[in-house]
Amino acid sequence: MNAITLCMSNPVSEFRADEMNNWYTSEHVLSCMQMEGSIAVQRFKRSKFQPKNAYLDYSVITVYELFDLDAWTSTCNVWGLDSHKMPMSTSFDIEKFIEDYWTPDVMVDDFADFADFEGDKSILLVKLGVIGNKSPEQIFTKELLRKFRKIEGFKTLHLLKTAGYNMSSMDADPSYTHMLVGQLNSSYFGKVSWDTFIDENPDLSNLFKMRAVIYEPVMARKKASEILNDPVSQALYTITRQLLRNQLDWGDEG
Repeated sequence: MNAITLCMSNPVSEFRADEMNNWYTSEHVLSCMQMEGSIAVQRFKRSKFQPKNAYLDYSVITVYELFDLDAWTSTCNVWGLDSHKMPMSTSFDIEKFIEDYWTPDVMVDDFADFADFEGDKSILLVKLGVIGNKSPEQIFTKELLRKFRKIEGFKTLHLLKTAGYNMSSMDADPSYTHMLVGQLNSSYFGKVSWDTFIDENPDLSNLFKMRAVIYEPVMARKKASEILNDPVSQALYTITRQLLRNQLDWGDEG
């Protein structure tokens, strides 16, 4: 993996959340995995266990693992203008989402080693904006990140740096230049351990502005190499695309 694309989004209303989730899982991510540069994809919902001062603007995230960010974004920009290549559900709030791109910075593990999220395995995202006189790399060294592998609730912690934003995002903030990605084995204990770490290191609030949030899996990780070899995925993908083209109402009951 040489990059991650992170999409943070919401349904247009809480009453259409199931509709959006069905479209996203059954159609949209399958289309995205056909784009050049794709490795795998997984979707998450916001956990009920959140760190202090959590950033709760977005209810759902999608994490795309990539081996070629330039190829992926180029294809995405072209397909995004073609409703046949990339049909959109009206349940997706196109007026408010963030899609941003991140590349590895300080890594002590391969992301894929812990990427098969299931059950209570979850993900902690902490976006960092520098406001002090030290860079994230000076604080979140390999030595510090390795310690998180032994902290309750954590499997590992990575530091990534920004590779830019999709400029169709409504409220992207380029001042957040780095992101910590914690791969957790427990949302609750991950939350407690992160809060404890922040409390024990109060100077961090003078060095960085931080947006922290925990998400839990709602879709098993799907590899691009396998995604359309699955007959169930193929059937859902075909049906969903036809519904979108016909602009029919659909969801759990339709």
